[in-house]
Amino acid sequence: MRKAAYILSIIGTVFSGILILPLAWMIPMTIAIKKTIYDGKEHIALGICTIFFMPFGIISGILILVSKDEVETQSNTKAEVTEPTVEAQE
Repeated sequence: MRKAAYILSIIGTVFSGILILPLAWMIPMTIAIKKTIYDGKEHIALGICTIFFMPFGIISGILILVSKDEVETQSNTKAEVTEPTVEAQE
């Protein structure tokens, strides 16, 4: 879900590209959303700021706020994948 929030943030930033002042906070927030995709932490302040200050912010802010469980599930499944081990025969 955070990846979808990141894509919506990029689209909103591009659409607002003609307005210089909003880009001052939209570009750093988009970069912050990109950094949060796979870290597994809660980002409540970023989600709330996204809701208030970004175009498509309601959708992407809600996706940031509710995506904690999905990140934990993805990280657990990635951690369980192991490579097969080859034992030496004597």
